[in-house]
Amino acid sequence: MHGDPWRWGAAGQLLDFYGRLEEERPDLGEVLFCVCDLGDDAYADFCEAGKIWIRFLTELWAQEVVERYEIDGFPEEEDV
Repeated sequence: MHGDPWRWGAAGQLLDFYGRLEEERPDLGEVLFCVCDLGDDAYADFCEAGKIWIRFLTELWAQEVVERYEIDGFPEEEDV
């Protein structure tokens, strides 16, 4: 495989999908969605990608039906 590793697999497909939606700006008024956000709470931008997706999808009139759920994929020992 050559090129940017983010273009491989699911991450690349998601970036491509976001780009197509951003370019086409379809009306997603009949689309229902929810976001499960995985991150590491050691970072200031913990689970930021999910927040970005929600803002973006609601701009296209999609409807969030379940509040975003955050998962810390790298819990500290005291959190376990």
